[in-house]
Amino acid sequence: MNIFLGVFDEGRITDNKGRLIDCSNALFVLTSNFGAGEVDFRTAETDELRALAERFMRRELVNRITGVIGFRPLDGRHLAQILDQILTEKARLFEAEKGLIIDVDQSARKVLLERGYSPDLGARPLERAVEEWVVQPLVDAWFANRVRAGPVRFTAAAPRDLPDNVTVLGGARGGAGSRAASSSANAITFSQD
Repeated sequence: MNIFLGVFDEGRITDNKGRLIDCSNALFVLTSNFGAGEVDFRTAETDELRALAERFMRRELVNRITGVIGFRPLDGRHLAQILDQILTEKARLFEAEKGLIIDVDQSARKVLLERGYSPDLGARPLERAVEEWVVQPLVDAWFANRVRAGPVRFTAAAPRDLPDNVTVLGGARGGAGSRAASSSANAITFSQD
């Protein structure tokens, strides 16, 4: 952390080969989990967060930090936006590479949001949920010749209510998918016309 004292004071730094790097127009964002479990970041004031940082960092460094922003947990709207970004990127790749046009309806999105959110990890598990419940089953179906180029619709339904032409996702690999597929809880499914 002491390296930042020079950067913040002089606006430059020297690398390990003696080259001078101009940092005068750089923006540094420092993140930490200082005080995790001690402070409610949703309600903490800037002064309280700055005092907390001083317990772990040198005061002269903390004084050079322009702003301190507390962590705010993601709400449902933010998670939905993140899920939309993930799904859009995956859909773009499937369409470009395999000619599959993916449509994930609101019921499937709701299930993905429920399974892909952790209060401790935030939105990080969303990517894994999309991989487990959308990407990998679709790849498996592609290689097993159970899906062809064209539209593919993902939805959520109780497994006992599904017609024969619908594939329940996640059940073959165990884990969360097999629990959902064997219970009355909604499972994510896909189908093609």
